[in-house]
Amino acid sequence: FTTVGFAYVKNFSSEWDEQKHFEMIKAFHDMPDEVKHGLKMRHHNQANSNRYRGLAPFMDNDPSHKELFDMGWPNSTLSQEAKKYPLVEDTPFSTDDKYKHLQEDYERHYMLFHKLSLKLISYLAVGLGKPADFFDAWFEKDVLSTFRSIYYLPRAA
Repeated sequence: FTTVGFAYVKNFSSEWDEQKHFEMIKAFHDMPDEVKHGLKMRHHNQANSNRYRGLAPFMDNDPSHKELFDMGWPNSTLSQEAKKYPLVEDTPFSTDDKYKHLQEDYERHYMLFHKLSLKLISYLAVGLGKPADFFDAWFEKDVLSTFRSIYYLPRAA
């Protein structure tokens, strides 16, 4: 961390399957545009109320050339105190039964990565000379973290 600034973590859970993770993301981003339109953030679809969570579609002439989907911690488990903040909102998912499995998969992966993050920050705490649970009060519940999938559209040569 002191030289490169990031880490690549693999084989962190027996529940983790990288191939299935990529298939889930591909299936999500392959949904028809009319389905994804209902998941867009409000500034991309004025009919939607979600401002922070949801889909940011491809934009013409955008140099990043990507579509992304941001999801957060399920609101049903947040405290009333946490729900007062403007960045806390439900993540929109399709209500079509055909795509219900994607919501379940995304939520399962979110929780897997959350468990991993708690493990990693406990290691960081110990490395800083603190108790392993030093950061738990900030990150264990009422979480504002984001799970994001990104699809980069191939570019012409």
